[in-house]
Amino acid sequence: MRKPIRLLLVWSALITACKSDGATNPGDTGGPPVTTSLTCSQPGGQSAECGLALPAAGGFSLALLGTACDATDNTLAVTSPVSQTLTSDICHTAAGATWSFPGPYDAGTELRLQVTSRRFPNPPSLRATQVSATEWMITFEDGFDSDFDDMKLQVDAVTGP
Repeated sequence: MRKPIRLLLVWSALITACKSDGATNPGDTGGPPVTTSLTCSQPGGQSAECGLALPAAGGFSLALLGTACDATDNTLAVTSPVSQTLTSDICHTAAGATWSFPGPYDAGTELRLQVTSRRFPNPPSLRATQVSATEWMITFEDGFDSDFDDMKLQVDAVTGP
């Protein structure tokens, strides 16, 4: 009689361990959340914290192109020229989400972004690549797998009055 009870307990523990409802972050080291600011490539292959300078007076828009992560509680925020949380769960925000900031902001105004996420084996990173004078591609790596495809965000400067 003991073996069926033991098997039932093991089976129950396995089901509980394998069940995933998105409430936890695989690989989470259990430490406090980590905030990472936007970085841009520098000469010599280095990266440094940066802002995206609007080339002309106007505003900007952001479009979520996609996510490839399962973690929860990754908060994406604009920190300058306004302070606004865009989403508190970037990994589970549907591709196609957009945010618009018409401003007007002066030419040269810097757009700054940050992500706050749980701890993973490696530090998180938020990188900007300039595509054109008015467009940037932002990628996010949550620190779990170092593939830099956990989020892809397009930023466009919008000229206006």
